Amino acid sequence: MGWKFCFDDKRKRSSTHHMILKMTKYGNHGIRQRFDSDADVKRFFKLRGCYWDDLVQKCRNPNEIVPIVENLIGSTWVVGGSGRATVVTDAATDKEKEITSLAGPGILTASTYLQLFENAVDHFSRCVERASFADFQSCVSSGIASIDAYIVHYAWLYNTAHPTQQLVDSKAKKVSQDDKIDNWIPQMLKGKRLDKSSLNWQNFKKLRTVRDDLAIHLKKPAIGVSYQQFRRVAKFISVWYSRFTYRSSFTI
Repeated sequence: MGWKFCFDDKRKRSSTHHMILKMTKYGNHGIRQRFDSDADVKRFFKLRGCYWDDLVQKCRNPNEIVPIVENLIGSTWVVGGSGRATVVTDAATDKEKEITSLAGPGILTASTYLQLFENAVDHFSRCVERASFADFQSCVSSGIASIDAYIVHYAWLYNTAHPTQQLVDSKAKKVSQDDKIDNWIPQMLKGKRLDKSSLNWQNFKKLRTVRDDLAIHLKKPAIGVSYQQFRRVAKFISVWYSRFTYRSSFTI
């Protein structure tokens, strides 16, 4: 029997429902309105002529854009000419507004965590299309790295606002990913902690183990992976990443 890996043509309705809710509540869309409940989100779209059931059905198509709230700006920009390009933030003092800059032609990544996650999604697509184990390895490595980069991103913002309570990860003072999750997050969020009883956390731990064993801490000079094993792991990655990208379901 031949094997073929592919994505479904449509997202699941429940996944699309949650995608729009989370994109509206937590997305980087610049809307200053506060959304405290699902009803607030549905009311927001209704006032703009978008009825919820119709919107969810329409956005089950992965090619459709969620109106108003979907941020289409990517992480990386190609800079041409001899001018100077700068990435700045408003969440800092005037002296510290500049995060990075580039003089002359080159590539400027405005968001490291987003760039790593985009890379993971690209590799996952190729992993499925080609049944590529090498793309699978790159996908998992970049995906886990994007989580760490996301924490570092918000730690940088926190440090600019709290100069006497710095969160530092350096060669002289290494901080593990687990320590950042257990200690940095509560400090940045005024005592709130990550829910380690959640399915998200359990999935994250499984993927991190997969990354360690099959991507960065290889213990054998050769690896054999059956298509059945590949299918299980790839489907698991699809479920976990779909909570962020809401790609269509993975099937054979």
